[in-house]
Order: sequence, then C-alpha cells, then structure tokens
Amino acid sequence: MHRALACLSTLLVAACTTPGEPTGDLEPSDVAPPSPPAGAPRAVPPAGSTTLERFGERVVVADADRDRLWVFDAGSLDLQRAIDLPSGSVPSRMALGDDGLLRVVLQRSGALATVDLEAGEVLREDPVCAGPRGVASWGESTLVACAEGELVQIDRHGDVERRVPLAPDLRDVVVGHEERPLGPEERVFVSTFRSAEVFFLDTELDVLHRAPAPAPSSNVVSRVAYRMRARPEGGVLLLHQAQGTQSVPVERSGYGRGGGDCSALVTTQLSVVAQESFDDAQVRFDGLVLGVDFAFANEQLMIVGAADPEPEQTGLVSSVASAVMARAEEENCLEAVAGWSGGHEEPVQAVVATEDGGFLGWQRQPAALLRFGASGTLLDAERLGDAPYVRDAGHAVFHRATPSGLACASCHPGGRDDGHVWDFGVPLRTQSLVGGISQTAPYHWRGEHADLNALANQAMRERMRGELAPGELEALLGWLDTLPAPATSASPNDAALAEAGCTDCHADAMGSRAESMDVGTGLTLQVPPLVGVNVRGPWMHDGCAETLEEALDGCDGAPHGGRVLEPEQRAAVLDVLRRL
Repeated sequence: MHRALACLSTLLVAACTTPGEPTGDLEPSDVAPPSPPAGAPRAVPPAGSTTLERFGERVVVADADRDRLWVFDAGSLDLQRAIDLPSGSVPSRMALGDDGLLRVVLQRSGALATVDLEAGEVLREDPVCAGPRGVASWGESTLVACAEGELVQIDRHGDVERRVPLAPDLRDVVVGHEERPLGPEERVFVSTFRSAEVFFLDTELDVLHRAPAPAPSSNVVSRVAYRMRARPEGGVLLLHQAQGTQSVPVERSGYGRGGGDCSALVTTQLSVVAQESFDDAQVRFDGLVLGVDFAFANEQLMIVGAADPEPEQTGLVSSVASAVMARAEEENCLEAVAGWSGGHEEPVQAVVATEDGGFLGWQRQPAALLRFGASGTLLDAERLGDAPYVRDAGHAVFHRATPSGLACASCHPGGRDDGHVWDFGVPLRTQSLVGGISQTAPYHWRGEHADLNALANQAMRERMRGELAPGELEALLGWLDTLPAPATSASPNDAALAEAGCTDCHADAMGSRAESMDVGTGLTLQVPPLVGVNVRGPWMHDGCAETLEEALDGCDGAPHGGRVLEPEQRAAVLDVLRRL
C-alpha cells in the first residue's frame, strides 16, 4: 500500500513518461484556428455534455457544441465521417447496442437517436422524456436516465417498455461489469447530478438501496456528480465535487485562495463504488477545477478538468489510479500536476482510453482529437480545420478558473444551482441562472444587487479574485441568456397553481416575479421560478425543506404563503410541481 502511494507521488510530481514517449512539447500545428464568424454567436452548452467513447475500431465524439457525431479510426485517428444531428439537440452520452447501432442521448430534444455508424446515417429519433441524460445498453434494450427522475427502458425499435421512478436529477446509468455478460448478481447503477448519490438496482430494475457519495472529512459534503463510469474490476467510479460546509466570509477574498491541501471551497473528488456500496477510498485533487470526465488504461487513470485555466495551471491529471483503487486511506488529497504540455489551445472536454494503454482527449476549439501516452504526454493530434467555430467569450468567463480555485460553474454547474446550502453567516441555497437571467434583476436572495455588473463585481472580482476584461461581463450575460430553462411537462401557470394562489407571486412565464416578497418567513426575498423546481431541492432560500411537501407545508409548520390547502388541492399542486 505504502509502496503504491510512493510511486504515485513520483508520477504526479515528476509527470513521468514511459519509455519511448517524447518528452518535449508537441510542435504547434500549422493549421490556423478559424476566425469567429460574423453574426450571432452559436449557443454553446455548458461543459460536461460532450462525450468521447471507443467502440472497437472506432472512436466517436458526441460533440454537444456542434450537434454532430465525429467518427474516427481508433488506430490512425483518421476522420471517417461526420454525422449531423438536429440543431440545438445537444448530443451527449452514447451506448452501442447488441445490434451494432449507436444510441445517443439528445439532451435538449428529449429524444434518443439511433445511428448506423457504418452508413453514417441517423435512423430515427425516439422521444423518451423531457430531460434525457444517461444511457446504457441492456441486453436487447436500452436504459435512459432522465432528469425528471425516471429510468426508462426502451426496446430496439424505440418503444418504451418500462418507466422506473427513482428520484429527480438523474445523470448517468452504468450496467453491470464492462467485461462480462450481465448476470443475476450484477447491478445497475444510476447516479444523481447535484446530490451525488448512486442508486443500486438489481437486474429486475428493482431498487436495492441508494447512497450518497462519502465525504472525506467533516467540513465538506459531496455534490455535483459529473461522470460515472464502470470500474474495471466491477462496480463504478463517481467523479464529483466536494463542497465546503464551513462559514464563508462575505468579504474580499472570502471564497478562499484555493491553494494546498484541497482547501478550496470546491474540489474535485473521485469515489469508488463497489458492487453493493461505496468503498472507503476517495481521492480529491488540489487545483483541478471542474473535473468532468475520466478514463482508465492499464491501471492508469486520466481525469480532465474543463475549466479554462490560467496559463500556469493544468486541467488534466494522469497516473492516479493506484491511489483510488488501493483504498488510500492515508492520503486523500493529491496535487493536480501537469502531465502534458504544448499543442493545445483549450482544456480537454472528454477522454477515453486506448487499447495500447494511452488516452484520447477531445478539445473544443479548435476542434481536435488528441492522443496522449500512458503518462499524459501529448503525442499527436487530429485537427478538424473545417469544424464550425464554437468559441464563446461568455462561456469562457463562466468556466474560467480563478485564484480562489473556483469557476462560476463550480457553484452553478450547467448554469443551474449546486444543491448546496452555503453558510454565509446565515444558510443560503445557491440560485439557478438558467431561463433568462437578464430578466430577473435584482439579484441574490435579498435582491441586494441591482444589476449583473454589481453582482459580478462582488462575486468574481472581490470574493473569487478573478478578473474581467472590457466586454467580458456583457459576453457573460449574453451567454447565460442562451441557457434554456429545464424542459418540463407542466406549466407554471397551471390552473391548479392559480386556484391555490401560487401564481399571485409566481406570476410570469417562468413562474417567477421580478420583485421581492415575504411568504411568511419574515424576510423579503426574491421569487424563484417554478420552472425546474422539481430538480432544485433542497427548497426554500435556506434549504430547510428536503421535499416539495415540506416546502408547501412550511418548514416551521406555517403553510407556504400563509395558505392552507384542502387535501385534494394540495395533491393537485404537488402533482404539477413534480412535473415542473
């Protein structure tokens, strides 16, 4: 055990290479990146959606930024074909069925695309749910994890066979063991996004239990599980954030300095999930901001951080598998040291292992498939010079790592909230930014910031110690306004809500109101939108309500808004809220 950790330290600090790998920087490409096109910018989705997978002799990128599949030869990296998907559909997770056809989640289309990779053709798009997220092949069927809380079983013809209710905000689904057929003792694992929990299901899709990712110390909790992948020897690994529970000073540099011993308010953590429960092994990575993906190759592990880094920072860690796989109880904070350099313009967004023990990574802009050696050294790159330009200045600001060790996306993953109740002297839950933030001024729970300029000055410049160049604030606001509200199957103006008096405060198309109200808490607070409320727990400004029932009934026993609802009326309101 100690020997494994000693070797690990050498790998991280020295960024070792394996014999035969070049040790210098890769020569810059002679292909100049395309210039930004004129006209309105493309709506670039938040980090964490683009997916890279290897299927036999092919490598496929589900490019969420360009609504396109890129299909490469796994050996030569030659581009075989590009397959366009519907504009604005945001392709993400992929699974190869036993019929040889690829299933691709279309996050913003509510559909599952079936693709013939050989023919380069989209065969069909089948509606699944409002917010499809994860996907896995399951015998002759496909399983899709939906944000609204269902695990949906779909047959090979695209028909829904079964809907299994779990919990809102589902993210990934992994079936059994990646190297052997699914047997009666295998498990189906389903993760949640903001709460970083895992559901353990049997092969009948019955829930055995659920468990939150463990916290490595008493002053952090686990949140925001960006990625779950199969573990080579069984079970899964969960890549998520560890977020502080300590009091956060409301002052300059209040969000910390982000350096050493994983002391940042938000750090990246990898947790081991065995067949029946979480293992004892968890590792956090100091300096790795927005860890969104990881991959294994011959007991080596590569993790990518999607934050736009400062020049001296890295978004990638390599060779850390031994610490995670060997129950590293003695040491659970490792420094994120660069394992590669040169030849890249932006952080890697997704990663997959190769058969020879290396890795492939996908770079957003300019679009490129990068080949890394086992230690993380960049070997070569297949650049796609004619790929549509997707760089967005506002997107870059939102995902930029600051000296505090945080990006805006650290607490607002995907532009939403992190499900965390922060201690600012008083408990305050993070607010969501999607659905048109420019129309919701003033900002923060008490409306103390009249506009985004005031908010950015306090949050980014003062507390996070970040910088904003001229024009970047406007770019940030413009990009945030491209983020759609969560897809729902109900309306915030539903008759049941109106009859209960909910629309007196939650009045507009988002179920919000651009002013502050007192709903019986004794505080005058901003009115949060009802759209997306089902996936936004815990509820109320201080997170006192663990369920929608508690939010409606009032945490202190006084009904929300002072309105006592009859049982049938209450049930009707809850039904609508669960579909919002």
